[in-house]
Amino acid sequence: MRRLLGLRGVLTPGGSKEAVVLRTLFGMLLLLGIGACSPASRDDGNKKAEAAAADQSGAVANPAEAEPSLPPLSEPPASEPEESEPEATAGGDGSEIVLGPLSPAEIQAAKLAGELACSFETAGAVMMTARGNAGSKARAEGIVKVGDYVEPVGAPGGYDAMARGTRFDGKGKTIRIAVSRAAQSGGESPPRFASLTYDRADGAQRTYKGYWVCGP
Repeated sequence: MRRLLGLRGVLTPGGSKEAVVLRTLFGMLLLLGIGACSPASRDDGNKKAEAAAADQSGAVANPAEAEPSLPPLSEPPASEPEESEPEATAGGDGSEIVLGPLSPAEIQAAKLAGELACSFETAGAVMMTARGNAGSKARAEGIVKVGDYVEPVGAPGGYDAMARGTRFDGKGKTIRIAVSRAAQSGGESPPRFASLTYDRADGAQRTYKGYWVCGP
């Protein structure tokens, strides 16, 4: 090609027939060279454009692949049990049985002995609490607030019997704790749904619903 270019530079329009043939041959070769190079360049450009379009299409079509998946939600907590107003007092002389919430100061002042405790709770208030020792048959000691007065109660069998639900006795009263299923899973001593039935010596009775919570 370079040699042909050199010939073209020295030839003039008034040259020989050989010069005319050479010019014609040079023009044909030049056209063939351009035609051979151009498709390849166009093909390379087309391939690059198609690759870029494919990359962009893949990024739009599959956005989830580019983003890390979120961790699964934790298991939802157990729902709160339905707490209702205590049943009306039935029987007796017609006067109501009224149990009041125990304050922390009242519980501390009782100085109950025992390494483990159980409490009956409803509407966020402690209505009764008792303490006892595990693996012991000694009496579990507790307190309940009747009206405005904190009164002692107790139950045989220690903590083990008390944790399963038992009967507490006191002066002129009996308190029965009936335990059903666990209110929530997990933990050493999860809260359980329970009822507290207060029986008065004159035959009056009233039932409260709530939790029986046991542990240290």
